[in-house]
Amino acid sequence: YYCSSTDFRHVLNMEHIEIDIHDLIVHKVNHKQYNEPQLADLKTPTNDEVETFLARHIRNNQLNKNTRTARFEDVEDADSSLRETCDDLLNNPAQFIEWSRDIAEHLFNVVKDDNRISPSDLVLCTYTPEDSDERHLTILKMDPQDGFTTQEVEENGQRRYELERVPEVLPRTDLQKCAFVLPPSQRGGQGQGFDLKVLDQQINTRRGRKAAATFFTRDFLQCTVNFNLEDKNSIWYEASYDYADEAEDHGEMTSQEAARFRGRVNDYMHDDEIDITEFAA
Repeated sequence: YYCSSTDFRHVLNMEHIEIDIHDLIVHKVNHKQYNEPQLADLKTPTNDEVETFLARHIRNNQLNKNTRTARFEDVEDADSSLRETCDDLLNNPAQFIEWSRDIAEHLFNVVKDDNRISPSDLVLCTYTPEDSDERHLTILKMDPQDGFTTQEVEENGQRRYELERVPEVLPRTDLQKCAFVLPPSQRGGQGQGFDLKVLDQQINTRRGRKAAATFFTRDFLQCTVNFNLEDKNSIWYEASYDYADEAEDHGEMTSQEAARFRGRVNDYMHDDEIDITEFAA
């Protein structure tokens, strides 16, 4: 893994940066048991333990070696644009709850017809790092094994979810899926050259982590991830294996031909860069 001096200074800064937590809310997205998301009406209260947990995830997951920068895609229907909803949430703190509910409903609509996706708690949090005077947004898709769980509390007929530590479970330092959205003034050509950072740890049995456009990045976040060379090689590897599997299943390759094809793929994966034209020759 190559780390430039600029990257290294950024890592050191992020590890020690102070983070102020502002608004926090949790919604439950359980499409396997319910026909709609279980939305909170009230913000989630914080304490020192919860704020420490959130700040640690904000730091660690942005520094995770698998975290990538990304750019929001243009969406024809502005009403379904996650970028627009995030902007409204960041620009209108007084309406944090309303806009957070829209984000949770959007996630539910994305996953509701796919039982392969596990139910989760959607944690939304605004924060300000000490090197900025603007609010950023963190989106965390959390499972119980992440060390905290939610308890539903009713207050004057309204629902809120409180975060509580899971007894005897050591909180994980990284999550499977999360995103960190920059304020509009710091995105793209206005500053950083990207709109958000994304950690989407799609696991694959062939080679460990799988780099791919998944429901989380493509359909929920509506963004294009800036894959690095290693990611692109991994995507090519998976697509090649899928091609051989499908060709063998449909009788377009014999088992021996498919095995030779996979062998060539494995040979090319030893190189740092893959010449697709040479491979296809």
